Amino acid sequence: MPDFEKIVNYAKKLTDAEYLGYWDKFKKEGVKCRKLEFLQTYEMVDPIDDYKNGDYEKFIVTMKEFHKNAWGGKDNIKRIHYIEEPIHEYLKWEYYTYLIDEAYGQDIRITKDRSLFPKKMYDFVLFENGNMFILDFGRGNESLGAWHVTDKKAVKEVSDFYDTVFEKSENFKGMLEPNEYIIRRLKEENIL
Repeated sequence: MPDFEKIVNYAKKLTDAEYLGYWDKFKKEGVKCRKLEFLQTYEMVDPIDDYKNGDYEKFIVTMKEFHKNAWGGKDNIKRIHYIEEPIHEYLKWEYYTYLIDEAYGQDIRITKDRSLFPKKMYDFVLFENGNMFILDFGRGNESLGAWHVTDKKAVKEVSDFYDTVFEKSENFKGMLEPNEYIIRRLKEENIL
């Protein structure tokens, strides 16, 4: 398994804005990526407030608009999320974003098997052009930037690790019982 602590020691630290600049650039270029999410909740500004407040209409519109602008309307992402029980409220919201993400081309898997991961684990993004970003989240799970890794050996090691975990993971749809209203609206919007 990769030693993420060792890898970040020789990687270039980026601010959140610098990392997002790379993300936006590669997204516009249509560069495929693989993403692993390990945390159970994240502090960020997202349509999660609309979901939490029961404003499912605004949540759906926001997510549709986001995807129209991502990768020309077709996502090039494979994603894994490690899930712990009981499922955190954030992950219940994310389930619906995953339904929409999948409709736009993402291949999303989950796993509850902690033994697949090293003791100290980080979220990361691997772009097919050889750029890897190990994400830095603070104690409140707010984004503090990323470590940019281009070392071919480290990228290959993490890439192989990702592929192994992906193969041992399952489709996300079984992680919870969906809200029928949201499912019906997504169908009416021709998302599902």
